Amino acid sequence: MKKYDWADIHYALAHECLVSQESVEFYRDSSKFVILDNGADELGEGMRGTEYLRLVSEIQPDVVILPDVLSNGFETRERGLQFLSEVAVLEHSYGVEYMAVI
Repeated sequence: MKKYDWADIHYALAHECLVSQESVEFYRDSSKFVILDNGADELGEGMRGTEYLRLVSEIQPDVVILPDVLSNGFETRERGLQFLSEVAVLEHSYGVEYMAVI
């Protein structure tokens, strides 16, 4: 992976993008390295499923943080694996990477 300066990275929170199409467009059109976070730290459990898949497709981030649940390693693992099986059926025309929460 290429090394980036902090000024070259945008960190998008999925739950904020859900309520603002302007945010979706900002991150989608960004020339910077974009990380899409599921929002577990803010919400207690991360976004997942259809809404999160739609944001991944719309924004086309460089890295997607897999769904997780705070303080629950088993459920975090299950949700991460489930999301990867859901995203496997999507056809991406770009090189997205997935980051698991441990």
